[in-house]
Amino acid sequence: MQEQIIPGWQFWLLCLLATTVGWIVSGAIGMDVGWSMFFGVSMVVLYISNLFRMLL
Repeated sequence: MQEQIIPGWQFWLLCLLATTVGWIVSGAIGMDVGWSMFFGVSMVVLYISNLFRMLL
């Protein structure tokens, strides 16, 4: 069974979406904008770990 790897453009779209959602949510509940960065960074980490798994 082959593992699903997210294509580049889809990943950046997901990352942008996650960051936007995080920014809207953090703005709505009056939290720090850092939350949106957190969402974006977690998407990047997830993608990189997928790449490493594919390369190793």
